[in-house]
Amino acid sequence: MIEEKELLDIFPAVSYDSWKAQAVKDLKGADFDKKLLTHTDEGITLQPLYTKSDLPQDADSLPRRFHKAQAGLWQLQQEIRESDPVKFNAALRNELEKGLNVIVLPVCQGVPPVQTALHIHNLEDLQKALEGIDLTKYPLLVRSGESAEAWQESFAALADLRGEKLEDWHLSILADPFSFWAEYSKSSAKAESIFQSLRRSLKKNLSVKGLEINTAIWHNAGASATQELALALLMIVEYIDETEDTELKAEHILQKLSVHFAVGNHYFMELAKFRAFRLLWDTLLDAWQVKSIPPHITAETSHYFATKVDAFTNVLRSATQTFSAIAGGVDGITVHPHDAAFQESSEFSRRIARNIQLILRDEAHLGEVSDPAGGSYFVESLTDELADAAWKLFQQWHAQGGFLNLFKGGELQKLTAEIHQKRLEQINKRKQHIVGVNAYVDLKTKVPVAAKLKNEVVILENSVQLFENPIQFLKGGGSIYTLQKSLLGEAKGETFPNLEKFTLAENYERLRQIYEQHAAEKQPLKVMLLTFGSLKEYKSRAEFSRGFMEIGGYPAIYSEAYKTVEAVAAFDEKCDILVICSSDEQYITNGEALIKTLREKYPDCYLILAGRPPENKARLEAAGLNNFIFLGADAYAIHRTIFREKGVL
Repeated sequence: MIEEKELLDIFPAVSYDSWKAQAVKDLKGADFDKKLLTHTDEGITLQPLYTKSDLPQDADSLPRRFHKAQAGLWQLQQEIRESDPVKFNAALRNELEKGLNVIVLPVCQGVPPVQTALHIHNLEDLQKALEGIDLTKYPLLVRSGESAEAWQESFAALADLRGEKLEDWHLSILADPFSFWAEYSKSSAKAESIFQSLRRSLKKNLSVKGLEINTAIWHNAGASATQELALALLMIVEYIDETEDTELKAEHILQKLSVHFAVGNHYFMELAKFRAFRLLWDTLLDAWQVKSIPPHITAETSHYFATKVDAFTNVLRSATQTFSAIAGGVDGITVHPHDAAFQESSEFSRRIARNIQLILRDEAHLGEVSDPAGGSYFVESLTDELADAAWKLFQQWHAQGGFLNLFKGGELQKLTAEIHQKRLEQINKRKQHIVGVNAYVDLKTKVPVAAKLKNEVVILENSVQLFENPIQFLKGGGSIYTLQKSLLGEAKGETFPNLEKFTLAENYERLRQIYEQHAAEKQPLKVMLLTFGSLKEYKSRAEFSRGFMEIGGYPAIYSEAYKTVEAVAAFDEKCDILVICSSDEQYITNGEALIKTLREKYPDCYLILAGRPPENKARLEAAGLNNFIFLGADAYAIHRTIFREKGVL
């Protein structure tokens, strides 16, 4: 038996230089940087190997203040999208019995309410939604946008009606005007009035948490992890600048603050994002000379990376995203149902979303380890690089006038859209894959048509009334939104440059929908793969071509294997698209004659060659070839071209 100490002698340490020399040798002349370095949207270059020398300077003090605001497990903050208060209440009761431990009330956030899932207009509706729920047992989370003050009064009225004390409830009414403005490109009143209302709501001190920094909307607009972190810092600073006064100090505001992120697909980058924020948070506290306040961080799975087609793949995405957030040490997570992108979620889809968290908590026991990534050479290095990049970007944006200045000027919207466009280029060329969309397509699943979510606009009184006793007004049947309007005053709001929200899959999904409609109303396009030469010459390119063509929504049929151009003359399959699959040598030797033969027989067929354009490209195109498909080709552009040629577009 080998003693433990002898293992170090059997497997001696290898230096990075020795490892790199061997890697260069194994690459056989290929460029080391191009093959093994990864450049990210965050401007960070990922190395193929990390060693102890990559650890930050304060490595000896690891774990480095990656404390959670609350000890123990994270909160399950699932949303229930039911518009009717009674149905919401029934669904909520069921969810609480099945493991939900936080109530998220998806209320209207503006005046008038622009969009809502839960229609709560007055105290009666609020009472119905929470009927029979023990609010001393379950924390209650309300994202109130500009309307925190009115919702504070509403819950005070509810507590009075129920004969309970509001201070016994674990209530967090989270104000976040910035997110409301970014979501709807307008405010309900002048910014000054809204900040005054925010200041009053924070001073009342009725909530466990009273202010939220929500970067999820910017994530869904394409922001990188660096931009999300810098935006969070920028908004924290701006909120404190706008609300701090002699009675309301920065320390109190920070104690009432919760920060909310969306979680993307890059597992380690997202994990590092949460860890990096804690470092940046402590830097801000030092700037305000505030003693250590643990940051309260929550997260939600990404809408940006979700797909409509083959929606069950979203379960896999949500699971890895949730794992990243837990390993990053968040205090609460919302896992969106896999079908949330195109319909009101069912009890089944909500159950699947909830179970992702329950399995990771109760079977994987992820919440029992504090900072599980701590000490990893890679994660520690990535955390520091990300924090450093975000801090520099924050300083740059702060010097340019801060959040409101850049937001009103449209600069932030432009910068996040640029990141989205860079990602689209990678998706279009399939350098990044979206399973079920631009890779491994399942043609048995169709792109669902998004259902129109229930929506209601409340017509408010033209005049603004001031209520001396808001609780009595609400108990008398008064509208919550009428009360909020009175609190904000009659001055009209502002409009802001639009922040466009995206999903990475939307272009391909739109393309698939167009084709599926065409196939249903007219007839499907027939795609043939013409295999030429030996099995070794055509097999890999035929398999590649089948996957490439399925992206557009049409199946590809293999022909028999042909050995000669003369034999191809017997090919008798009328089709709309024909992909020739063989080797570069065959293309140079027989390509021109092959294409001429096919073009003469099928003058209207769209002819494609599988492979990069060979040296005789010009002659092949002159013979009648329409296009080439290959690894790195712009699949989205090619399918749009085919659609135009075949009358689909």
